[in-house]
Amino acid sequence: MGRVPGLTLERRQQALEMHVAGMPVNDVANHFGVHRCTVSRLSTCHQQTGSAKDRPRSGRPKKTTQSENNYIVTSSRRHRFWTSGKIAARLYNTTGKLVCNWTVGVPLSQRHRQERLNWTILYQR
Repeated sequence: MGRVPGLTLERRQQALEMHVAGMPVNDVANHFGVHRCTVSRLSTCHQQTGSAKDRPRSGRPKKTTQSENNYIVTSSRRHRFWTSGKIAARLYNTTGKLVCNWTVGVPLSQRHRQERLNWTILYQR
């Protein structure tokens, strides 16, 4: 059982107290404005772990913060001809965070790729 969406830790604890006190799952869910499955998962998680807290999740941790992501996007929009390497270097100079070019690279849509190819063919001479 992972994160129970829609409820803060305090509200999860309140929901558990209400459910343990005998209130039906549907009534608890209606009180907090969540689906009944949310309360059921919360109850199951509490029975297994004894806690209403989130469990650790698998997956690779993010290397950049939301603020750094915003910096990358803003830089790529302001300086359209900068390479991903240059943006990564500027991020390092600004924040001290070392990231690879793949982290910085902004994925292009099929239309953008086609327009770049057309431009290259047109001005290749």
